[in-house]
Amino acid sequence: MAAFIRQHKPQPFIIAFIGRVVPVKDVKTFIRAIRRVCNIVQDVEAYVMGDYNQDKEYYDECRELVRLLELQDKLFFLGNVDVSDWLSKIHLVVLTSISEGQPLAILEANAAGIPVVATDVGGCRELLKGKTYDDEKLGESGIITGLSDHGQTADAILTLLTNLSRYKSMAETGVKRTARYYDLDNCLSQYRSMYEKYLTEDQAKWQA
Repeated sequence: MAAFIRQHKPQPFIIAFIGRVVPVKDVKTFIRAIRRVCNIVQDVEAYVMGDYNQDKEYYDECRELVRLLELQDKLFFLGNVDVSDWLSKIHLVVLTSISEGQPLAILEANAAGIPVVATDVGGCRELLKGKTYDDEKLGESGIITGLSDHGQTADAILTLLTNLSRYKSMAETGVKRTARYYDLDNCLSQYRSMYEKYLTEDQAKWQA
């Protein structure tokens, strides 16, 4: 039986998918990964937290997949929720998207000391592994997986579910990284620098 992490949180081990139930988020890979995890560890619950009304056909397909994989008592669709109300309960956040920008879900999770398993798209890698040399030296705050690979996703979940030392290390790194590089003042400063850069370039073009 796995050694459960974050003992101050209630069992079972709670895994959250945070995002809309639409094809680009590849919820089906998440569902298949949870089936594989549950084949090995019983005391697990998974929650999909996000709007499921944007693509009803895809949502129905996901619900049917849950039924076919006999996960009705393990995986639940919550719809839109205030994620901040769940951060004290969640043990792990998983994203299986096939396209992303810079997912807020990763920043929220890491800031709360929750490791993340995410696909190698958009800004996921730099959020979990670091963007600069100094950032990378902090360590990893999650695990990157391949696209549409439920096997890799399940293995990553099981790694963090059963490896207490690695889980704690990633949890601590996530808190440090978000505090150091993604606090509000830092983000505003980066946006300000970006706007000033492009404004300066535009002015130079007009004056040329």
